[in-house]
Amino acid sequence: MNIVENIQSVDFYKALEITGLGLAGVFLFMALFLAIIVGVDKLFPYKKEADEN
Repeated sequence: MNIVENIQSVDFYKALEITGLGLAGVFLFMALFLAIIVGVDKLFPYKKEADEN
């Protein structure tokens, strides 16, 4: 018996659901991390130092 024939469609759709949730979690984390970086940049903006020459 081939392993591909042994996989049921229910297993495939469950794996697809788990993969989708994992990817959604990664993108949510990335969006949250970006929002934190932008917020910190707004709170503490970069100030260019004047030349000492």
